[in-house]
Amino acid sequence: MKRNTILAVMLCSILFISSPALAFGLTGEMVRVHKFEVPFDNIELKNVYGGQFRLFKVGPFSVVSDAQFAGNDDGISLVWDLIRKNIEDIEDPAELEGQRYVIADLGGKVRVDWPIPFRGSVIGGVGYKYTGFVHQNNDNFSFGLFQGLTYEAGLGVEIARGLRAYGLYEFAPILTSTYKENLDAENAQLSSFEVGIEYKIPFLVAKAGYRTENLKAEEAYSHRFSGVFIGAGLHF
Repeated sequence: MKRNTILAVMLCSILFISSPALAFGLTGEMVRVHKFEVPFDNIELKNVYGGQFRLFKVGPFSVVSDAQFAGNDDGISLVWDLIRKNIEDIEDPAELEGQRYVIADLGGKVRVDWPIPFRGSVIGGVGYKYTGFVHQNNDNFSFGLFQGLTYEAGLGVEIARGLRAYGLYEFAPILTSTYKENLDAENAQLSSFEVGIEYKIPFLVAKAGYRTENLKAEEAYSHRFSGVFIGAGLHF
């Protein structure tokens, strides 16, 4: 029994040491939106900006944080106020001038990219995400924040050395509404689909593809966008 335990510990140690345990990565992305739907008038969304930061990687497992933002540049602080629950800051009458619309996501997840035959891989993950919006048109002001578990699944295949094609689906079946008194919705659902190609060389990565996202908070609020994206970053 003792011998088996020692062998198991040695095997785990060898697997851990041989893995790239501190494989940091940072990627920035931009989606060029060609279709956008929202229940407000005179709102136009051209670009969605995002980024991913891989904290570390052990074998096929990695821990990743990600963020996404679209809308008025000065609106990201309002969504951050929602997450920190500083309602007084965003309801300051001095802020209520003109028209502003912003959507933003912030989350983290554990992802696995498990190799399979024929240069393929099965992608899976579970995480936690905040997603919110702020809309104002002079003195008409509305906002919402949702949070909950997210799940993702997908497939990847290596086309050539350093070049990979992939498809990824993310789904959050129940995102709880944080400000129910402001938005008449108990929960929301989030789904997104992404298909793309990724090319890696030492220290650099580039990617491109197509992405669509849909958020629906019962009958109170919804948004949907889709478009082509490009991205680039560093990996170690």
